[in-house]
Amino acid sequence: MKYVVSRASLVGGALLSCSSFSQATEGGQFAGPVGGSDIRSAYLPPVEGLYMAAFSGMSRGHKFTGSDGKSSPATPNGRISLNYAGVGMLYRYPGTYWGGNLASTVSAYQAWNIYQRVGDTTDHQSSQTGDVYSDLLIWSRYMGNYGAKPSASGSTPYPLPYGLTVAPALSVVAPFGSYDEDRFANIGRNAWVYAPNISFSYLTGP
Repeated sequence: MKYVVSRASLVGGALLSCSSFSQATEGGQFAGPVGGSDIRSAYLPPVEGLYMAAFSGMSRGHKFTGSDGKSSPATPNGRISLNYAGVGMLYRYPGTYWGGNLASTVSAYQAWNIYQRVGDTTDHQSSQTGDVYSDLLIWSRYMGNYGAKPSASGSTPYPLPYGLTVAPALSVVAPFGSYDEDRFANIGRNAWVYAPNISFSYLTGP
């Protein structure tokens, strides 16, 4: 089992301390933070408590690309597809901390009809369990208006945080999902992934 820390300073240190450097992958899937680029990703619920959600979807990929965005010659005729469904939970802790709010999240999912192909190599699995994703701790704080223009009074049923909100977090992907080293198609990564991250949300009216 491998460990991954998504932090530029540690990667830079590794490059300086090693005479050679190689890249490798286990499961090969994107490793979060899952919502790191979503609109409103810096916001937490305005009321403390437990929140739950369910989600489902499908993923379809028709080629593996290199850093130039073009199909990689190392992975010709690449294809991956799967369907999935899962549940997620968020708990916003009571009180305020350094002027902001704290929360933790966790989500897990099940996938089915998993198909992967590279070149002439193909594999299909009927069902697999995905890895567990968690924001171990999120701290969200409203920083101020910073020139934002609020919408007209009464245009929304609840107050919105017009201006800048920031939310640093420590996220992790835990390798509790399916992984078979003798199979080609795996949705599990077989690696711990640690992802310190920060979100910025700026809201302004028209």
